[in-house]
Amino acid sequence: MSSSLAFRCDERSVEVAADNIMDFTERENVWAEALRISFREEYRKPVHILHNGVDNTGKLIPGKLKNYNPDFKIFIPKVDHSIEFKSYSEWKEWCDRLIEMKTIPEWAVGLFSTYKVCALDNCVKKDATIVTPTKDKFYWIPPLTISDIRQKFPAAIYPNFSPNDPAIRITWDKFQEYLDNDLIKIFNWSNKAQEFIENIWALLSRPKRETA
Repeated sequence: MSSSLAFRCDERSVEVAADNIMDFTERENVWAEALRISFREEYRKPVHILHNGVDNTGKLIPGKLKNYNPDFKIFIPKVDHSIEFKSYSEWKEWCDRLIEMKTIPEWAVGLFSTYKVCALDNCVKKDATIVTPTKDKFYWIPPLTISDIRQKFPAAIYPNFSPNDPAIRITWDKFQEYLDNDLIKIFNWSNKAQEFIENIWALLSRPKRETA
């Protein structure tokens, strides 16, 4: 087993790690589709979600990862006068954006959210936004806020999270401060996206495999 694969497997067998990676990739792709549907309904025009990460098929990569790119890129063509933006930077923020999809268990919503340090650093480096989806809404965390989180909160290894990866855990009161100051934005899913999520909720809420 390569050192890179051993690190990613952490305390799991290769079989369980492969199953977990496939499972979480499948969920992230579902959430990305929900985001596409929601933006499509909001902006009333085609929305493209492009795969951008090292591999979005969910297959286990046995060797060293080729890159740590954010998972997706969302793109909404700018040439449409029905969508008015005040500036190019405003269009860039919403319609031409690298996305890192970071899920949170439903039982943790309202308690805390945990992010790997390497993911935070990479989002800052790549100017990517973190999208944290839940059953009825999603959180939009822009690069400047990610940078602030990275600087303000200590990193640690958290039990039952990822034993080889330092992470930052934000308690919900601190998360709420970012929301109150409009540094993290919260959006309800569109009606069609909510229906899509409801129809596939069994997949999104199933427990991850723990043992071989």
